[in-house]
Amino acid sequence: MIDFHYARLEEKEEIDSILKEASQMGCEYSFTNLYAWVENYDTEIAVEDGSLFVEYADGVYLLPAGGDLRAAVLKLRQLADEHGYSFIIVCMSRENADLLEQTFPDEYDIKADRDGFDYIYDIEKMSTLAGRKLSKKRNHIHHFEERYPDWTFEPLNAENMAECYEMDDKWYQHELDLGSTPSLKGDNTALRRCMAKYDELGLDGGLLRVEGQVVAFTIGSLLPQGEVFCTHFEKAFASVDGAYPMINREFCKYIHEKYPAVKYVNREDDLGLEGLRQAKSSYYPEILLEKFSAVPKNR
Repeated sequence: MIDFHYARLEEKEEIDSILKEASQMGCEYSFTNLYAWVENYDTEIAVEDGSLFVEYADGVYLLPAGGDLRAAVLKLRQLADEHGYSFIIVCMSRENADLLEQTFPDEYDIKADRDGFDYIYDIEKMSTLAGRKLSKKRNHIHHFEERYPDWTFEPLNAENMAECYEMDDKWYQHELDLGSTPSLKGDNTALRRCMAKYDELGLDGGLLRVEGQVVAFTIGSLLPQGEVFCTHFEKAFASVDGAYPMINREFCKYIHEKYPAVKYVNREDDLGLEGLRQAKSSYYPEILLEKFSAVPKNR
């Protein structure tokens, strides 16, 4: 029996150690995401025999990280069978999908999940927006700088966090008024859960001011493998033209300077939302990290 439970802050060091060894670029292999989304996806974790187990719902799992992969997957299969659950492994990279196939030859149907692909960018390019492909982003920023010459960027901290709460309340209500998707409430809940334990989670954030008021902010964390920074949340007032590309560029510059070893920024998936897919594609990702799911062939 696997002792699944909601992620606890005191487990972060142990879990980060396992994830560092696994060296995954996907946003799912982040303690912050495992901690933040418990109320939305009922995410539970367990660490046994050196393996990290993650269950999203009854019978829905991440591929275990660390330890003996074959033994860990068989343990999950047994658990699902005992409870009468269907069994599915989700959010596998191509590398992990190949590893599952090598470990269990011809036992699983493996399919790509386009809606779950992560958008991963070269952090230096995101910090400068150099090159012809990103000229539209530079134009948006140029107009922003002309219209709001007093703009400022600053790291998010305990002193200015309350202003981000206030800004998010306004942003959230505006999106609700526009009839945004039900997933918006889950995003808001996860954001508040992270902000409440900002320092304990080791988060980094930044905010953008215009005329002294917060018009955008973003929060993310360094993935344990060390070369990828993951942006978990980004909010900006759409009425402030250029605020989104500006907060993105300034935050990437800040992270690039703070963590010189970071090569990439993972801006997570698009959830299958066409507008979000277009926005993330417009930055021309260096890597579109494929994700795969697997179900047993004998089911």
